[in-house]
Amino acid sequence: MRLRWAAAAVLLHLLPAVAIGAGDLRPERLRCEYHPAPLAIDTTRPRLSWIVTSNRRGARQTAYRVLAARSRAALLSGKADLWDTGRVASDESLHIEYRGKPLTSTMECWWQVMVWDGQGRASAWSAPARWSMGLLKRSDWKAKWIGCEVDRSMADDPTYLPAPLLRREFRVAGKVRRAVVYATAAGLYELYLNGQRVGQDFFTPGWTEYHKRLYYQAYDVTGLLRNGRPNAIGAILGDGWYGLHHSGRGRLALKAQLMIEYASGRREIIATDASWKTTDRSPVRTSDIYNGETYDARLAPTGWTRAGYDDRAWKPVVLDFAGQTAAVWKDVTDTVAARVRDNRLTIRASNDLFGDPRYGVVKALRVRYRQGLRMAEKRVNEGQTLTLGNGRDPLAILKAEYGADTTPSEVRQAVLQAHPGAPVRRTDELRPRTIAEPKPGVYVYDLGQNMVGWVRLRVQGAAGTTVTLRFAEMLNPDGSIYTANLRGAKCTDRYTLRGGGVEIWEPKFTFHGFRYVEVTGYPGRPGKDAVRGIVLGSDCGITGAWTSSSPLLNQLYHNIVWGQKGNYLEVPTDCPQRDERMGWSGDAEVFVGTGAYCMDTASFFTAWMRTFNDSQRADGAYPDVSPKFGGVSPAWGDAGVICPWTLYEQYGDVRMLRDHYDGMKRWVEYLRQHSKDGIRPAEGYGDWLNVQDNTPKEVISTAFYARSADLLSRAATVLGKKADAIRYQQLRDQIARAFTRDFVTKAGGPDKPGSIRGGSQTAYLLALEFDLLPNELRGAAFARLIENLDAHGNHLTVGFVGVDHLLPVLSRFGRSDLAWRLLTNTTYPSWLYSVTQGATTIWERWDGWRHDKGFQDPGMNSFNHYAFGACGKWMFSDAAGIAAEEPSFRRIRIRPTAGSDLTYVQGRYDSIRGPIVSRWRRQADRLEIAVTIPANTRALVYVPASGPGVVREGAGPAVRAQEVRYVGMARGYAVFDVGSGSYRFSAPAVGISASKSWTE
Repeated sequence: MRLRWAAAAVLLHLLPAVAIGAGDLRPERLRCEYHPAPLAIDTTRPRLSWIVTSNRRGARQTAYRVLAARSRAALLSGKADLWDTGRVASDESLHIEYRGKPLTSTMECWWQVMVWDGQGRASAWSAPARWSMGLLKRSDWKAKWIGCEVDRSMADDPTYLPAPLLRREFRVAGKVRRAVVYATAAGLYELYLNGQRVGQDFFTPGWTEYHKRLYYQAYDVTGLLRNGRPNAIGAILGDGWYGLHHSGRGRLALKAQLMIEYASGRREIIATDASWKTTDRSPVRTSDIYNGETYDARLAPTGWTRAGYDDRAWKPVVLDFAGQTAAVWKDVTDTVAARVRDNRLTIRASNDLFGDPRYGVVKALRVRYRQGLRMAEKRVNEGQTLTLGNGRDPLAILKAEYGADTTPSEVRQAVLQAHPGAPVRRTDELRPRTIAEPKPGVYVYDLGQNMVGWVRLRVQGAAGTTVTLRFAEMLNPDGSIYTANLRGAKCTDRYTLRGGGVEIWEPKFTFHGFRYVEVTGYPGRPGKDAVRGIVLGSDCGITGAWTSSSPLLNQLYHNIVWGQKGNYLEVPTDCPQRDERMGWSGDAEVFVGTGAYCMDTASFFTAWMRTFNDSQRADGAYPDVSPKFGGVSPAWGDAGVICPWTLYEQYGDVRMLRDHYDGMKRWVEYLRQHSKDGIRPAEGYGDWLNVQDNTPKEVISTAFYARSADLLSRAATVLGKKADAIRYQQLRDQIARAFTRDFVTKAGGPDKPGSIRGGSQTAYLLALEFDLLPNELRGAAFARLIENLDAHGNHLTVGFVGVDHLLPVLSRFGRSDLAWRLLTNTTYPSWLYSVTQGATTIWERWDGWRHDKGFQDPGMNSFNHYAFGACGKWMFSDAAGIAAEEPSFRRIRIRPTAGSDLTYVQGRYDSIRGPIVSRWRRQADRLEIAVTIPANTRALVYVPASGPGVVREGAGPAVRAQEVRYVGMARGYAVFDVGSGSYRFSAPAVGISASKSWTE
C-alpha cells in the first residue's frame, strides 16, 4: 500500500474543522537569510522566515502580512515605509522574498509579521526584528588595503613573521545614532576599538578561494565610541589560511572602514588609509594554523588599542600591501631521489633539508615521478610530509623542486561579500579532569573530551619564563602524549611571561584538536586552574537531541556531535589536529544529512557551497578539497550536487538549488564527457578506509554518476526546467542500465543472480540506495548483501562511501532488526567499538586503536573525523522516526523503528519550522509513541499494530481523537494523519516482520 497525502487531504475536507481558539497563533523566531539580526545582507532580495507557535492541536497559518520600515519607531507606529505586503493568503512562513522599495548599502530595515489561523483570526504582531544591508558596490568601500613591511631579520624564525599591529586615532564630533565597522583582511584579523575587542568572532574574515571571493564582517560598535573625545581603532593580523605556511601567499593586509551615523543625519567614514601607523614589534611572534602560536608578553605594548598611546616609534603603513611576490624554485631532484627506499619515498619538505631559496616565505616541494607505467606529480607545503610508492611498482623521481610560486595581488581583484555563514566562536569551556606527571616537570592535563580550540593559560612567575603547551588526542602507554598522528603539525603554543602578577593568555590565530595538554616550563607545580579548554567552532546552533536506554548509543551520539562541533570550523574539515584540516568534499557529502539534524547548518553550507563552486574547474570538475586544493574523485566531487539537494530537502531552500544549478549541471556534463557507454572509469579514492571488503572503483564512480544525474533532474523539476528534468532523468536511466549490464549478474550467470562486481557491502548498498537495479534483481541483490553481512559475522566492512547507506538500506528493505544489530555491535569493526575504548569523538578508522594491536598507521589516524558518524541520520530518521515527507518538514513522517534490546528512544529535532519530538517506549506489553508536531505542519504517524482499533491516543481510541485521522494500514503499521500538537499513541506490542519492505 502506498500512502498519499492526497488521501489525508480528502478525509480532512469531509470532516468538520476543530476550533483552536481565537488568535492562538504566534509568529516567532524571525530570521533574515537564516540570521536573527544580520548586519550586512548583500542581496537586494533578502528572504524572511518565521515559525508559528500555538498551544493547541491543528494550528495552521492561512495568511500573513509583513511590514518593513527604515526605523523601529516607524515600524511600531505602523509606518511601513519600505514594504507592506498586505494580507497574503498563504501558509508559507519560510523564505519570503523581500519585494519592497529598493534597498541600498548600509540601510537599516526593521520588520514584523502578523499571521491568520484556519478560522481567519489574526495573531498579534510579532516582536520587531532587524536586518541591515552591507556594502553592495565596490565603490562603497572607501578603505584602502594597508599592511606592515616586516623586518624579517628580527623575526624569531625567518620562515614565520610576527603578527603586525595597526592603529589610528580619531575624534567623534556629535551624538552618534549608529556606528558599524566593516572589516576584512588578507590573512586573519582581530579588531579593537577604545581598548575593547570588536565582536565575538574568531578566524575572521574566513577561508575562501581568495582570488575569487573574500568575505567581510560587520559589527555594531555604537556603544564603544566616545563622543567629544579621542577614539582609537586598531587591529592585529595573523597568517591563518591565507598566510605563509598554509598557502604561500605571504603578505598580510587589512581593509576596514567605520561608518558613523550622527543623530543629525550626517555620516563620517573612518577608513584604513595612509594615516594609520603600524609596528612589527608584536607580542605574537609566530602564528600558524598547524604549528601553533608563540607569544612574548614582554613585547605587548600597553594601551596600544586606546587613545593617547604614544605611537611615535611606529612606522607608516604600506598602502596596497596585498601585492604580489616573485617565484623562486630550486632543483632538488638528487636530494629527493636519494631518499627512495624499496620503491617508497617518505620525505618532509623543510628548509633544513633543502635550504631556503625564498627567505621568509613558505615554500612547497613538488615532485614529478613515475610509478610503474604511471606518471604523476604531487606537491606538499613546507612542513608537510610527502609519501609516494606502494613498495611493488618501480618508483622513479623525474623532477623535484623546492620553492614558491608567483602570487598575484588577488585580494584586490576578489569579490568582497558579507560572510553569509555561522561565525567561529567559543561554544564551550572545559575544566581538566586529571593532571598527571609522567616525567619530572612534565604535566599532562586530561580534559576528558576530544575537542577543538585552544587552552586558556593562567600563570604567575618571573619575566622571561616560557611555558610550552603541546596538544594530543591520545596518550602513549607511558602516559606521555601521543603525537605521531599529527604528522608535520607541531601543535605547540609558547607563552613568555611579562612578570609582575597573574597572567592569563589565549592564542589568537591557531587552533588544535586535542584531549590532552602537555605543560612544561611552568613556574612551580600547576594546579587544575592553570588550564581551561576553550572550545571553538562555527556557531551553528544545536538543533538535534537523541537519547535512548543504551548508554553506549548515547555516547555514540555524543561523539557524533562533538566531531561535528570541531570539524565544522569555517569549512567542513576532515580533521582538526594534523597537518591537513582541509575542506574535503567527500567527508562533507557523507555527513551532510546527519549534520543537518544535529545542527542548524543552513548558513554554514551557504558559505561553503559558494566556495566549493568557486573551486569548480573550467571543465566542470568539482575538486576533492575546497578551498585551495584540486583533484577529482567520484563521491567527492559529487558533493557539488548532493549537498545542495540535501539542504533543499532539509530547509526548503530553492535559492540554494538555483544558485548552484549551473555548477551541478556542469559537473554532470563533465561526468558524461569522461564516461564511456554510461560507465565511469575506475578512479579516485574508492571506498576510503573500508575493512578488507574492497569495492571496484568503477562501480563506485558509475553509481555516483547516476546519483548526480538523478538529483540534477529532481533539482530541474523544482526549478521548473522541464527539458533538463527529462534529459537528466533519461541520462540517469541510461547509466542504471549500463550499471546492470556491466556489473550485475542476471539469472543464468556465473554467479548468483543479483551479484554485483566486487561483492562488497558498499557495492550492494549503492546499487540499492540509488535504485540502479531493475525490479527483478533488487530482491536478489539485497539477498546477496545479507549473505555478505552473514559472512562477516554481521559486522560492517564499509568505508566512507558506504557508511551513509548501510542502515537506511537495511531498514528500507525490511531488515531494521539487522540495522539495530549492526548499530549496537561492540566488537571490531563497529560503531560502538571505539566507544568501548573510551572514544569521545568519531575516529577516522574503525581501528584507530585496538586493545590487541595498539595504534594504527600514524600517517592516517585521526581520532576526530566525523565521516563514520553518518549513522546519525538513521538514528533520527528511523530509530527515533523523524523524517521529512516534504522539503523543509512541511509534512513530517513519524515512523520509529523499535530496537529489540532497547526500552526507549527519544529524538528531538528543532526543524526550520519548529521543534519535532518523537519518543517510543516499551511499557509492559504495550508500545507507546509520543510525538510533538510544530504548528503549521502535519505528520503521518506510523504505529505498529494489527489494526486501527487497538491503537489508543491518550485515554481513548485513536480513531476518535482530536486532530487524528486514520489513513490506512501499511506493512504492519496503522497510519494516522495528525495536525500540530502533542500526541501519545499506544498499542499492544507487536513485532514488525523482517520481510516487510518499504520498497514496493
